Amino acid sequence: MKEDIYKTKVSFKTKFNIGDFYEKFTKFLSSLGWNGVLGKDYFETYQYHRITPEGLEFYEIVFELTKTFQPEEPKVTWYMKIPIKITGYDRRTSFGTIEIEINGSHEIEEKEVEIRNTPEKILAFIGFSKDILKKNYEKTRVKGAKKRSISSLSKECEDIKKWLHEYFKAYY
Repeated sequence: MKEDIYKTKVSFKTKFNIGDFYEKFTKFLSSLGWNGVLGKDYFETYQYHRITPEGLEFYEIVFELTKTFQPEEPKVTWYMKIPIKITGYDRRTSFGTIEIEINGSHEIEEKEVEIRNTPEKILAFIGFSKDILKKNYEKTRVKGAKKRSISSLSKECEDIKKWLHEYFKAYY
């Protein structure tokens, strides 16, 4: 089950180049190890573009990303959804408003406890139930992984937000 961890929104009214932003932003996300849910380098799951009679452009793009934080047991997978809205963009002046939302969540794989190692086999033989072993498993392995995942995902989302501020600051 996915659990929402981080949500923020940034907006800039500035001069910028859409193509340059798109290219650098996707390269930055790839450098952090993020993959698109539809394919490794295919981040967009939705795209809309409209031009008004006055020549102003409106874009709506949704990036959906995934990244494996912890591949071993318990497996932790991160998900990120980044809706981008560009409104009133004028290609002649390269000026417009861009709104970017960053939504981060994670999913911790829940699985049945398997009695594999010697201490668990001894505890099961003595009479400890599988429920008690499962509670112990969750306390020792899952809670630590969850805590690390929340902390790391929040930091990664903040890094993306910081990158966006630095990128658009260059255009001021």
